[in-house]
Amino acid sequence: MNILLAFNSNYYMPALVLLKSLLVNNQWCREIRIYVLYSDLKPGEIQRFSQVAEESGIAKAIFLPVGTDTFKDAPLHLKWISRETYYRLLAQEMLPESVERVLYLDVDMIVMGSLEEFYHQDFEGKLLVACNRYGLGGTDPKRLEQLTLPRDTIYFNAGTLLYDLAGQRQQIDPNILYEYPVLFYQQLKYGDQDVLNAVFYGLTKYADWRIYNCFDNNTTRQRQEDRVRRSCKIFHYNGRGKPWTERYWGRMAWLFWDYAQLLPEYAGQYEALKEKHARFRNQRRADKARATRKKNRQKAEAEKRKEEEHEN
Repeated sequence: MNILLAFNSNYYMPALVLLKSLLVNNQWCREIRIYVLYSDLKPGEIQRFSQVAEESGIAKAIFLPVGTDTFKDAPLHLKWISRETYYRLLAQEMLPESVERVLYLDVDMIVMGSLEEFYHQDFEGKLLVACNRYGLGGTDPKRLEQLTLPRDTIYFNAGTLLYDLAGQRQQIDPNILYEYPVLFYQQLKYGDQDVLNAVFYGLTKYADWRIYNCFDNNTTRQRQEDRVRRSCKIFHYNGRGKPWTERYWGRMAWLFWDYAQLLPEYAGQYEALKEKHARFRNQRRADKARATRKKNRQKAEAEKRKEEEHEN
């Protein structure tokens, strides 16, 4: 199995936890090769990541450096997008010719089960398998047109991507992956994700997001959490709050820390964060309730003024 990751030092910790979850839940696999595209990692981080992979007895990490000028003209004005997010566009160019398929994963994910079935599926003539963007509010048809996409396009989230690299090398000109971010700089709301949706329009097979790219903001209730426990294989902390930070308001921090605490450098840290998570969650709820009350009050005042004007 070939896995592709791209991250910098800021995301080294979640990348290591993702790796641990992948290894724990895919021990059936005889060999896992993890390709890491990077330009900003410390030698100690590379060494430790490689060590965790090799200690499993089934995995090996292969680090492929990317030039710091790569995607230097791509839009980075969105605070949640780093240059490394664009590196997944380099898969067909950077990975060895012998790699005919690869599974890309965002590093703010946790693998919860075997990926064998997903990884070895038939592409059915497509070049990419991805999950639709359900649960993130839909996609504005006008913005799709700005990306040169039809209004009925099924927009996918780029957190989980299974690439048919053999097919891509035959059909996709890699230059378009460099040129598109520059040409459509102003229109890119989600950076490289927009690029992938445009380049692979009509070439994408869709998988069930509830199993292979379950979003954190879709697990706000107990029944949703129960469903994740039963059927999810890949869970995605796609919101702004991350479980390894203090400012996390979701229900699923326990999942991340179940695997993080298997690593000695992170053992015991979750207990210190639990109380901070609870305080932030409560404060967020209070702020939301306060904003709702204010909005309702303003609406009532506006309606009252309107009635008074009508009477006069």
